[in-house]
Amino acid sequence: MAMGMACASWAGMKEAASHRVLIVEDEPVSREALVTLLEWEGYDVRSAQGGEDAIALLTDWAPDVVVSDVSMPRGHGFGLVSALRRREDCRDTAILLMSARDDVTRRVSGLDIGADDFLGKPIDPEELLARIRVHLRNANRRRRLQRASLTDGTTGLLNRDGLIKAIHHEIERAKRNSVFSVLVFDLDHFKDLNDTFGHAVGDHVLEAAASNLRDVARSVDHCGRWGGDEFVVVLSTCDATEARVALERFRAAIEQPFVCDDGQIIPIRCSIGAATYSEGDAHESLLAEADRAMYLDKQSRHAELPAAL
Repeated sequence: MAMGMACASWAGMKEAASHRVLIVEDEPVSREALVTLLEWEGYDVRSAQGGEDAIALLTDWAPDVVVSDVSMPRGHGFGLVSALRRREDCRDTAILLMSARDDVTRRVSGLDIGADDFLGKPIDPEELLARIRVHLRNANRRRRLQRASLTDGTTGLLNRDGLIKAIHHEIERAKRNSVFSVLVFDLDHFKDLNDTFGHAVGDHVLEAAASNLRDVARSVDHCGRWGGDEFVVVLSTCDATEARVALERFRAAIEQPFVCDDGQIIPIRCSIGAATYSEGDAHESLLAEADRAMYLDKQSRHAELPAAL
């Protein structure tokens, strides 16, 4: 395949450097030409000779874009599309198919099974690069919309749907010999706080609690607001012993007095429960176990104490 080298701007190379592209092509000269072109543009590129080899590369590397020939002896392109669309880590991957047989039936078949685009051979370098940029922009827009749909408007943490998604992700990891725990907690006497100081102050207290959560959470943890004054933290790679230690760390962070604009200090207390994943647990049962532990904590720590207000 004859292919000229496209010139890349430094800005374009910087943008491309964070994106992964997988080339799947059985013809060596064409494969190397595509790899060279995309590496020159700054993409992180890997290549495979066929669909079977491509799937083997995905153990620890999920591409943003796959550019694949249709007709290959080691796993044809249509089969690769179907295999990729079954994978959670490739759900948003853009798949561009290439074929020298540029007939309508083949294009429609490829698009119907899940491909995003279809290119006729020989490949025009500028067109290929332009189409990759379009699909990456579309993917970025989808990700921004998805993040917005999974974010709590008051605290900026994950919302209920975002937390459920995070727990499902950790359950899948746990099936591959990992472990995780969840913490469920609420702010004690929060209704009294709202009634006394108003809901605007209550929202500021929630924002402060969210900020404190972020400060003590690890980069691998997932923090979210379950609803009202109830929060959940998903502790990745954390067993039951480690979860008990983390619980007290989060408690100390949350129970920081809140200072109002007029200087008045509001004491904050919280109740927390923990649960660690066991094989077969669903997100509902895991959260229910942590919720029960939270109420036991509330009874044991606060039954004899006066209200915070």
